[in-house]
Amino acid sequence: MRKDEGFVSRLKLLIAQFGSARAFARECSVSESAIRKWKDGISEPTRDKLIAMADAAGVSVEWLATGQSHREGNSIQQKPTEKLLYQLNQLLEIPNPTLEQTEMIHHLSKALRALRSADID
Repeated sequence: MRKDEGFVSRLKLLIAQFGSARAFARECSVSESAIRKWKDGISEPTRDKLIAMADAAGVSVEWLATGQSHREGNSIQQKPTEKLLYQLNQLLEIPNPTLEQTEMIHHLSKALRALRSADID
């Protein structure tokens, strides 16, 4: 099976949002071994598992599967977590981040945790 690097990258961001593969798996009601297989590119999640992961993380299935945002008319509608994950992903791809970029990574991570806590409450 060919590894979809984009999906794997987005999955790793979601795992990081939950703190661990185990915590993310528990929240999605899937096995931790399934999460690891998807992360390693050994297998791909079924549609119902994609939906469960997207719902648990507060992102759209389209973004999780393709990296694209849901489109309505000519405008792109992104969930708040998708925007933060996209920005965080862009910063994490920088080879040698500056102090300002490192601080931005910290602030985006903190905002993701706050959004996740707000969704749980």
